[in-house]
Amino acid sequence: DNNSFEYLRDTLKASKGSISGNINLLLSQHMIEKHMVSGDRKSYYKIAIRSLENLLEAKEKSITAFKLILERGNAINTNKNGSNHEKIKEIIDYYEFLEREIPLLRIKWQQQKMNENN
Repeated sequence: DNNSFEYLRDTLKASKGSISGNINLLLSQHMIEKHMVSGDRKSYYKIAIRSLENLLEAKEKSITAFKLILERGNAINTNKNGSNHEKIKEIIDYYEFLEREIPLLRIKWQQQKMNENN
């Protein structure tokens, strides 16, 4: 696998800045991993073994963080009878639904994998 920075840049026909920014984003989200090849000074990248699980964990955290922001905003809203208050409350309800359901999806995925391996 030739998945070096240069290979990605040349294959994707993207700028150095674009490749670098996206590599850093994917590394920070633990979607890819950096690895070295013996005798080579280049850095290579591969999909993280736990990338799907990492993605769900990151999504769960962002859902919870955004829900908290919405809750704080709605709490300081002085017009509790306005339509905006109700719309935000509905969004909060949806985010609470996602917080409950995403962990269940992870369990279902793991069960499905176990069933396929038996």
